[in-house]
Formats: sequence, structure tokens, C-alpha cells
Amino acid sequence: MLSNEHLAVAIGVFDGVHRGHSLIFSKLQYWARGRGSKSMVITFDHNPKAATIGSLDTLRLREEYVESFSVDFFVVIDFSDDFSKISGSEFIRLLCTMSRIDTVIVGEDFKCGNPRTRITAKDLEGEFARCGQKTLVDICRPVLDDEGIRISSTMLRELILQGNLDRVSTLSGKSYELDLESVPFSREGDGLLFMTSSIGQLLPPEGRYRTEAVMEDGRVLPSSMQIDGGCIQLPAIENGQIRTLRIITKE
Repeated sequence: MLSNEHLAVAIGVFDGVHRGHSLIFSKLQYWARGRGSKSMVITFDHNPKAATIGSLDTLRLREEYVESFSVDFFVVIDFSDDFSKISGSEFIRLLCTMSRIDTVIVGEDFKCGNPRTRITAKDLEGEFARCGQKTLVDICRPVLDDEGIRISSTMLRELILQGNLDRVSTLSGKSYELDLESVPFSREGDGLLFMTSSIGQLLPPEGRYRTEAVMEDGRVLPSSMQIDGGCIQLPAIENGQIRTLRIITKE
């Protein structure tokens, strides 16, 4: 618990961080600095929807991205079956036991609690007041693309499934990344072979892609990836361990 801390808190799944999420993290830092608070991002160990639609990241990748905004605390909630049943009011009371929450930053589509007792972003200020906390709630409007369409994780999934990685990079502010740090692989000739079934993230269609490999020692090296027949083939890059593979574009 952080009973002696005053906090500015951003809450969300943040699966496949995009420019809308970046706005939330930037506002988090703005409010934390302006009010002399520590900053905290609260997320969940998995996206409840990801089991059927595919995750856009891993917790490791998400934490690395959040840390790039100099956030003080990164908190992961276990989205267990029991947790999924609590009410929206119970969730807010749980947050209030952590510390004094001065500011909460959420997206316009934020909601919490089981379907029967769900509360939305517009309910948050009142819920915190009922817990005895005067909390400023900053509701971020959606970030739109160049055609005026709301940027969302759903949009990114559709683009990845189409193989449009250039567009994904534009809308998310960074290349789509695969976390390979703990994924088993075998050596095939001069390359590495990963089974797509071992990767929990959403994958683009079969084909060849230009990539960048982020190595265990921090180097970023040009590479390529071939997805074919349930396998991902990569060149063996200097016999190093690939932690993250950035997918740049389809060749």
C-alpha cells in the first residue's frame, strides 16, 4: 500500500498501445507534475477479449512502453474470475485503499465492474467522492486518424490481420512488436524457427516481412521474417537472443 503517497492514476487495459493511450500517459505525467503527485498506471494481466481475438502485446512490452513516460508505479491486476464479478463501486473502493488519489485519467470509453453494476468514466468523480476522496477525473477524448476515425485497439487488429503494418506504425506511433523473449524455438539450417502456436500475440497474414530484431544486449539489428504453414522463420542473427521483433512492413 502507498498510504503516504498522493497519486495521479491512469487506468485501462492498454492492449497494443496506440496514440490514444499515449495521450493518456502524457496527461498522467502532466497532472502528476502539476499537482506534486506520484504517477501510477493500473492495467490488467490480460485483456478479457484477447482469448478469442488475440493480444496485441505482452505485459513485458506494455511495461517497457509505460516506463518510457517515466511513470513511478506500474500495477497489474489479476483479472481473475472472482475479480470479474466485483461491482464498479467495489473496484473504486479498492483503489481508494491504496492511497490518496488526486487525479484519475481514463479514456472516454472507460468502464469497470460486472455488467449489472458497471460504472463509466462519467461516474468516477461521484464514486471517489462517496469514498471520501476529492478526485479530479480527466476523461480523454478519442484520438482520430487522418480520416477522422477513432484510433482503437480494434482498428489495429484489423490492420494487422490485413498485413498493413505501415498503417499500424502510423496509428500507434511505433512498429508492431512481437515479444520473443520466452518463446521456444529451434535452429533450422542458418535460421531460427518459431511455431505460431507458441506466440500468444496476433500475427499478420502469411508472407515475408521486413523487421528489426531487438537483441538481449540492447542492439537493434535489421532482419526479416517469413510466416508460412504455422511457422515463423527468422535468420540467426549473430547467434544472439532476440527479445523483441519489430515488424516494419510487408515485402
